[in-house]
Amino acid sequence: MTHNQPGQLHIRADATPAMGGGHVMRCLALAQAWKRRGGEVAFHGHLASEAIRTRIENSGFTLVPINADSTGAAPFVERDMPEEWVVLDGYHFTPNDGIALRQMGYRTLFIDDQAQHQSYPFDLVLNHNVHASNGMYPEGTTCLTGPRHALIREEFLDWNNKPRTAQRACPVVFITMGASDPTGTTFTALKALSNASFEAVVVSGPANPRFTELAEACRKAPFPAKLLDNPANLAEEMWRADLAITSASVVSLELACLGVPMLAVTTADNQTGVGRFIERSGVGVDCGGLDSGLKKRLFQELLRLKQNPETLKEMAAAGRRLVDGHGAARVVERMAPTKISVRPAEETDCAPIWQWANDPVSRTNSFDSSEIPWESHCKWFTAKLEQKDCRMLIGMNQNNVPVGVVRVEFVKGEHVISVNLSPQFRGVGLGSALIKAGCEHCCRDGRMAITAYVKPENAASRKVFAAAGFLEQETLDYTGAQALRMIFRGE
Repeated sequence: MTHNQPGQLHIRADATPAMGGGHVMRCLALAQAWKRRGGEVAFHGHLASEAIRTRIENSGFTLVPINADSTGAAPFVERDMPEEWVVLDGYHFTPNDGIALRQMGYRTLFIDDQAQHQSYPFDLVLNHNVHASNGMYPEGTTCLTGPRHALIREEFLDWNNKPRTAQRACPVVFITMGASDPTGTTFTALKALSNASFEAVVVSGPANPRFTELAEACRKAPFPAKLLDNPANLAEEMWRADLAITSASVVSLELACLGVPMLAVTTADNQTGVGRFIERSGVGVDCGGLDSGLKKRLFQELLRLKQNPETLKEMAAAGRRLVDGHGAARVVERMAPTKISVRPAEETDCAPIWQWANDPVSRTNSFDSSEIPWESHCKWFTAKLEQKDCRMLIGMNQNNVPVGVVRVEFVKGEHVISVNLSPQFRGVGLGSALIKAGCEHCCRDGRMAITAYVKPENAASRKVFAAAGFLEQETLDYTGAQALRMIFRGE
């Protein structure tokens, strides 16, 4: 596996009014994550929207135009650049495109929504939809599935942890149907608000050809309605809303990441089933498809949610649990794994270690799951730095970004390890690398046995420690709870 910074990433995706811009916009999130790791990105495609073309170029990526009648990957694969990654995102790409690319030496990532092919001859297949699972794909397919890998653009990360304000007496409803809204569902959503006490913020996406009609509809609406034309501060506008009406597309993942409750509408065949899963996950309400009863369903659900502010709070919390915003970084990590080094912890590491420790996943996996107060953490951290028989190490990736913490402490006759990853770097296989790097650092001066205590039911932690070289021993009482003891014997 390559442990250096990633090289060139080629993205093959198109954006038209009929197709929409969702394929390109989610690939933009992947491109941003690739660039943060130090790699270069080129977009290859037919992009009808000037706004999308400008967005790509202003982000520092190369744009290689492709003719509208070139539907496959063939115009791109004429260039032989081995050992580089190619991303295919679009329903017109087929397994044959993957075979052709791999024969030329490229590594391939196929971004999928439908799981409709008999085989997937790609190095990786990504389906980040809320209902996706590995079981949807043929045996032997290497998959990254579910909203843990959701491709969320970096501008949303500035807002996804900000606390939301209390619902207003006249709630603000955010209406967005993606980059182009080829079905015109935005107009139906506006009509649903006509007989209720709401305000509306309406977004016309970068590939929407009906801006003038939308402007007229907003002007005539019997309630305040603000129209935004491909706003640069889209994430902020979403975050400020009380709830949203949206297509069951990638936009629903962005709203969930920001904690915005939603009414999801199925506007395309590839969204079938997404709305149902959104409702089952507690993130929003499935309002069905584009039939004559849609306006009535939207109106009824708007009134119901307005009268139930606690339900909105629960939906907001569920959304943030479902989509944490770090999916693109996880995908890039699988494509170009990080090399981990460790350094001794410093005073400036106090705050990030506290934030990592109070992450909900960290608290669930800890033997003491209660939240850690800041003042208590500061005292504990200072004491550990001064403690001679405690080694606290920070894992660093090749871009000098902290990825987690390892602590090895001499307790009751044995060296006990604890580890915690930054939420941004979870789920991509870094846990074992971090543990191994920490253990190797502690064993530099000679052989040392290091002990880990893991909750017996925590299969993921057991697997991570085993991959780092730990062997399972007995189950016993540890700090008042049952724990599996695991041992690492290093040189």
